[in-house]
Amino acid sequence: MIKRALPALVLLVAGCVDYVPTRQSELTQFVGKSETQLVAAIGVPTRTYEAAGSKFLAYDQARAVVDPGSPGWGWGWGWGWGAPWGWGPAFPPAVFAYSCETTFQVHDGLVQSFSFTGSGCSSIAPLGTGRVGPLPAHTG
Repeated sequence: MIKRALPALVLLVAGCVDYVPTRQSELTQFVGKSETQLVAAIGVPTRTYEAAGSKFLAYDQARAVVDPGSPGWGWGWGWGWGAPWGWGPAFPPAVFAYSCETTFQVHDGLVQSFSFTGSGCSSIAPLGTGRVGPLPAHTG
């Protein structure tokens, strides 16, 4: 029984990995680069804002995960008394939306810093990495 449960437990824990440190390390490469290099690497920002001699470039990312739900019935078999079917709680379909806004501060044409906020920053691949969708699980 334990041998069967262990792989499921490993997959469950791997699904809960926080990718914020990965996002931070991959976005750090843009600090010190020019605004032109930043835009060339990750594209045109969603919006920009200028204040106090700095320019802020904001990039929005979003993804949705659909959980198809589950029916409230099932079939089974076994020894003993009772019917080979049963009813249980049903879970309706659900959509979970995740988003991440990454903002770079540019001063005198150079990227000074970045910040990010949102529910998807720990699961959506960072900008400029060439990956699409969720981040892969760590292998080490």
